[in-house]
Amino acid sequence: MLAPARKALDSVHTSVHNVMPVGIRTYFYHENSVVQQAKPFFAVVGGATVLYLSVKWAVCIGKAVTSYCLAGPLKLGADLKKVGDWAVVTGGSDGIGKEFAFQLAQKGLNIVLIARSIDKLEGVAREITAKYNVQTKIIAIDLSKMGPHNVPQMQEELKDLNIAILVNSAGALGSIGKFLTTGSDEEVANIINLNARATVMMSRAVMPLLISKKQPNQKKYVIMVGAILGGARPAPGAAVYGATKAFMDSFAQAVHHEYKGQNICVQSFIPGATKTKMLPLSMHKSNMVPTPNEVVTASLAQLGVRSRTFGHWKHGIMLLTIMASRFHFGYSGNLPLVPQIDRVLAPVVQFKSYLAAAGALYLGYKSAQALYCLGRGVFSYALANPLHLGPDLRKVGEWAVVTGSSDGMGKEWAFQLAAKGLNVILVARNQEKTEKVAQEIRSIHKVLARTIIIDLAQISVDDVKNLQDQLRTLRIAVLVNNAGLYFPEEKFLANPVTDEKAVEMITVNITALVLITRAVLPLLIAQGSGYIVNISSLLGEKPVKGSALYAAGKTFVDYFSQSLDWEYRDKGVHVQSAMVGMVRTALLPLDHHKSPFTADAAAAIRNAIGLIGVRQRHHTHWKHALMSHLVSCLPVIDLLKK
Repeated sequence: MLAPARKALDSVHTSVHNVMPVGIRTYFYHENSVVQQAKPFFAVVGGATVLYLSVKWAVCIGKAVTSYCLAGPLKLGADLKKVGDWAVVTGGSDGIGKEFAFQLAQKGLNIVLIARSIDKLEGVAREITAKYNVQTKIIAIDLSKMGPHNVPQMQEELKDLNIAILVNSAGALGSIGKFLTTGSDEEVANIINLNARATVMMSRAVMPLLISKKQPNQKKYVIMVGAILGGARPAPGAAVYGATKAFMDSFAQAVHHEYKGQNICVQSFIPGATKTKMLPLSMHKSNMVPTPNEVVTASLAQLGVRSRTFGHWKHGIMLLTIMASRFHFGYSGNLPLVPQIDRVLAPVVQFKSYLAAAGALYLGYKSAQALYCLGRGVFSYALANPLHLGPDLRKVGEWAVVTGSSDGMGKEWAFQLAAKGLNVILVARNQEKTEKVAQEIRSIHKVLARTIIIDLAQISVDDVKNLQDQLRTLRIAVLVNNAGLYFPEEKFLANPVTDEKAVEMITVNITALVLITRAVLPLLIAQGSGYIVNISSLLGEKPVKGSALYAAGKTFVDYFSQSLDWEYRDKGVHVQSAMVGMVRTALLPLDHHKSPFTADAAAAIRNAIGLIGVRQRHHTHWKHALMSHLVSCLPVIDLLKK
């Protein structure tokens, strides 16, 4: 079977040999040449490479076969009827949520349907009762308005039920288009509230009930429905929706790792395009778009088997297609040109031992990749600032706007931007501290400094309009969305993360950032240039056990920033995602200050300012970049492990 391929390779090899200059031919083929003497070494490397890749692909294929082919027929998934009598389904009046309700009822579970439209809920409840002869309970609530006060109310409604599974399926896509054209501030905030905040609130309401009613060695289940659109890659054209789905994926994985020791299994379900009302009718004709029935069947078949799944095999192929596309954002750790270079050079380095060739190519690829990473690191962290590779911000505008600027990193951002000659707008909630910082900036740097007092934990649409009115006459060079909330490492349901604190964290870290951006971005577009720096975190690169909510919020910021930059770079506005690691501030525990990966706050921000306009996505210090590479091989970051 391999004879034709081998014959073709030999033919190419002979052709290359004949046209190769004598000196190079001698270097490659003389028995005493360095290349010939190195063949045994390359053969060992090649053999190890082939073995590693074979095992890796065998594991991937095995998982795919188990998930998409065997889980259903062999009934590998959880037997939900053995662990409870009820299923709670949000968004159960339509689409995938409705399909979950029907299939869970088919398995003999009674169904709690939660959605906004009581008429739709009653209709679905009647269908389920008539078809499957199970009990139903409906709870009509606008989940986009769900807050801490609704959590005890929800628990009161559900406390007497033996719940087997919670399905967080409620969500909204909103309009497709550029960020500023997809609806009002209220509509954008509602998408965040429904897709992210409601999931967190429902999980905080139901998960304690699952834990309290669970028998020893018995498992209970939670499914959080995300989406490939945004959950796997940033999604220009659906920036907010996509970022909320990235939030969901990170949050689900982190909570799963936090509570799997207590036999609470959380599945991050990331479906692709599905034939629902949300999908344009033109796409319903595609054979690669499964039905809700197929998608939900696949998800439930893998419940307890896979904690993260794309559900249907068609969505797995869809993801591979997306990942293989040239739709890249920032540096992903790949060197896209290397495979093409490998194909061109393979005949030239065709040794008689094909394993040796494989070893040489692999070492060459990894060496090129390492040099590429090193070059980018030197460029970013050693040359960008001294060589002034970024723009002169004073030529872009006269003002910088910094949120969360009364203390810590935000204060340092304000001081360093003022040191570059920019006037500064300080946005924070503590008037006394913010005015003090403004006075210090005026005194030290001799620039203008104004304060705008907004409690970002209670931000409203009126605050956004007021902010835009105050900034409208100013030429702004850069907006730094620095404000953020972080709580000490603990499990999702444990103190100090109360329901109120959880909502406050989502509001400050996500909603406020989006609304502030909506206030300033139109002004930058109108003036034809400008920069936005959104402060994310290394913890946003992986699910984080012990900081599920914060890390998911920073994942949102990262994906949102990449999508927004793609949408508006042609307008002269560049949006950057600054991935911050540990820095020496009052918020960082003292025992972390001595870590070799902890950077000085001033140095980190100085470097970040130097990279404005140079790198779309970057780490703020070389120590943070190094730490990112070290943790990149981990499935989850564990902050609870002492």
